[in-house]
This record gives sequence, C-alpha cells and structure tokens, in this order.
Amino acid sequence: MPHAQIQRPAPQATGPAKQSAPSPQRTLAAQGYQAQREALRPTQNPQSGPQSGPQALPELQQMSTAVRTPAKGQAFVKGDGDKFSIDPNDVFQGALGDCYLMAALAAVAKTDPLKIANMVRDNQNGTYTVTFHLDRMLSSVRGREVRDVVVKPEFIYNGAAPMYAKEGDRDANSGKVELWVMLVEKAWAQIKGSYKAIEGGDPGEAMAMITGEESDSFTPADEADGGLERIGKALTDRHPVTAYTGKRDDWTKEQAAIAAERVIYGHHAYTVMSTAGGTFELRNPWGSDHPKALTPAQFKKLYVRASINRA
Repeated sequence: MPHAQIQRPAPQATGPAKQSAPSPQRTLAAQGYQAQREALRPTQNPQSGPQSGPQALPELQQMSTAVRTPAKGQAFVKGDGDKFSIDPNDVFQGALGDCYLMAALAAVAKTDPLKIANMVRDNQNGTYTVTFHLDRMLSSVRGREVRDVVVKPEFIYNGAAPMYAKEGDRDANSGKVELWVMLVEKAWAQIKGSYKAIEGGDPGEAMAMITGEESDSFTPADEADGGLERIGKALTDRHPVTAYTGKRDDWTKEQAAIAAERVIYGHHAYTVMSTAGGTFELRNPWGSDHPKALTPAQFKKLYVRASINRA
C-alpha cells in the first residue's frame, strides 16, 4: 500500500503531558493525567450539535500557498490486504505532536472500525462531518458533549506529502486516496483553534472522545504482569488499548538500554496490538519504527500508563 513518506515529529513534542523531575513510575503516571483531561476539553463550550461550518485555521492562512485539496480524496479506501477499508495501517502521524490522537485512532480502527465509519461522514457537498464526544463537567452523570464539526478537505502539503497526518491507502485503479485520519485531525484542530493547540494529550481520553465511552487507565508497574492478562482480555473482547512511555530524560541507564534495543521512544503514545505469546506487540503511530515485542518486565519499565476503552 503506497503511502506518503512520513516526517517524524520531534519526540519531545509528542505524547502525554509535561512531567516533573525523576520520580517513581507511579508518581510519573499520576502526574499530568487530570491536566491532560483538561487539555482535551474544548477551549469553548457552545451547545452540543453542529458548528456553523468549516473554520479557517491559522496554519492554513499562514501557509495558504501550500494548501490544497486532494484531487481524488475520499474518507475511506480499502487497501490491498486489508479486511476493512478502515485499518490501523491507515494512521501515519506527521510533523505534529499529536501521537496521543493518532494512537487512539489506530486503536479504535483495530477493534471497532464501525466507530470510525460513524465518526466521519461525507456530506456530499465537498465537506465532511466529524463527530466527537467531548469531556465536560460531570460527564459521568450528564454524559459527554456530542460535537459535530464540518470540515473541508483542504490540507497543508510539504511538496507531495501532507505536513500533518498523512494520506492513508490509495486505490490502485481509481487513484483515490484515503483521508479519514487527516479529516479527524483537522476537525480536532478546529475545535481547539489551531493545529498547534492539539499537541500533547492523553490517549485514553482521546479514545473516549472518539467512541463516546470512558477509558480505564492504570500504571503497568502496579501490575505483577504489567497488565498483560488485563490487556489481553480487553483485546479479545475488542476493546481499544493504548499505552504511553515516560520522558526519556527520566529513564535510568537500564531503561534507556531496553528502549534502544526494543526501538521505544520516550514521551510517546502507542497502540497495543496484541499480547499473543505472552509479550506486548505495539504500533508506533508514525507508521514506522514499531517496537519489537516486549516482555511484561520490559513493558513495566518503560510504559507509565495504559488505557483500555470501554467501547
């Protein structure tokens, strides 16, 4: 499946929230979690329902000469070898620190592609509507705020490749390219006010705003098996799962050695794909540099928080 070449984001710009000086993993995992939920709340809180229409993002205005609409774009394209048109391999993070969102999208695409299909709808007028389920005060009682966002398929390109999230599959016969990841990322940026504003967040909360169901998060170091059995059961039951690493500057020499050998990046979110064989298989939202299989002991040392969505 041909894809545009990815531009790797700077690791420090990706992943969950800022963390303090080195401390035990439990403290690291707890710090910033509520801050990330707050960061994922919209900057404005209008009444639920559709927004007035597509909004101009500052990045598109500043780089107007690089903005274009893919000539043959559509929301979903079934790639060669894919079971469904929506697949985790559609997700390619670009030059933006929103790995939390990309990992969450890949996780939901893996376990429940219909959720994504219902999230992104073609309006048949040159625009798309993307639906989010946003966190708000007393969400557990009142439910999440359903927010529809109208998006034009206009994106910033750096040469032949989109600058931010990348195009997905390309139909070999029609030449149509897949846009759903780009559309979701742009819709989220419209809610927050800019692409820059969506950098940094919690993948568990991102899964919740995609599915409308809450996520249960835990610290792998608190689990004897790093959460292997718990996550394995969740995946069997088709619940999306994500995990993120601590800051590289906080790693011990042992942790840094494991990360180098297993191809793990610090302060970065991943999709948990499998626990088959008693190891953790994870997907990097960059679409490349996927980690090698991790034992529970290795997973516990590097991943400070894992999240299981209830959808």
